[in-house]
Amino acid sequence: MKDKRDTIVLVDCSTIVYAAFHSYGTLNYHGKPTGIIYGFLKKILMLAKKFETTDFITCWDAGVSHRHSIYTQYKAKRLAKRAAESEDEKEQRNWMLAQSISLNHRILPYLGFKNNYIRINYEADDLLAYWVNRLKDSGKRLIMVTTDSDMFQCLDDCTIYNPSTKKLFTRIKFIKKYGVKPDEWAMAKAIGGCSGDNVIGVEGVSDPKKPSSKALKYLRGELGPGKILDRIKMAKDKIQFNLKLVELPYKGTGETNRMIVRCNKYSRRRFIKTFDKYHFKSFLEKDKFEEWEEAFSLR
Repeated sequence: MKDKRDTIVLVDCSTIVYAAFHSYGTLNYHGKPTGIIYGFLKKILMLAKKFETTDFITCWDAGVSHRHSIYTQYKAKRLAKRAAESEDEKEQRNWMLAQSISLNHRILPYLGFKNNYIRINYEADDLLAYWVNRLKDSGKRLIMVTTDSDMFQCLDDCTIYNPSTKKLFTRIKFIKKYGVKPDEWAMAKAIGGCSGDNVIGVEGVSDPKKPSSKALKYLRGELGPGKILDRIKMAKDKIQFNLKLVELPYKGTGETNRMIVRCNKYSRRRFIKTFDKYHFKSFLEKDKFEEWEEAFSLR
């Protein structure tokens, strides 16, 4: 039998929460929304079965990070978009946040997920990258679950599973697609910028989402003479500043040094009690609950 501790799954919880919101956002019990919790747990079961593991590390965003303190416009577009939301959209977001907090602080720890992390000044990206660095020599297979391309920086030491495409992305696939190594990805983002985080790259160079990006061409030595090449060469200070915003993990405070890996300890009784509390009757049906029992070795 395969040892269910051979593989560690590191979860970008924002990715799972947003997917659950779009799939099950209207689910509720007696008027109280429960869709995020349901969708999150359903995805965790799928991951446990797919990768045959009970070892999870779940990482959450803390809201404002150290990056906001050095660049006030960091993720400003996202904040502007939220400010323009309707009252209904704001209410839905508040419910999503409330369910996320319940998962993070109560539900996951209660079920036995002991490696559940959130840290002030850190984004989930930083925590995920920290754990990859910390565990890369553990002899275990590391699978990171995320849709965030920033995490390509970690591909030397882990494999990324994209829950939207349902595909694995490896170091070899990354190099074949982009023509650079994973440890060059931060530099590509620093040169080209990051549209999602509102990090402004060198003028005329776009976010390196495609292999044809001028930032990637520059790093591959394929960018010919001209204005763009000259601008990149003249933008050393800007690029170094951008690196502070895009490079992972953040090492500024030493707060992560106090994080430890705990042994997950799952309880059959607590799974049943939680499913019953939130009226997740489908999880308690005989065939489905047997999946939970097998996946998490519930006794």
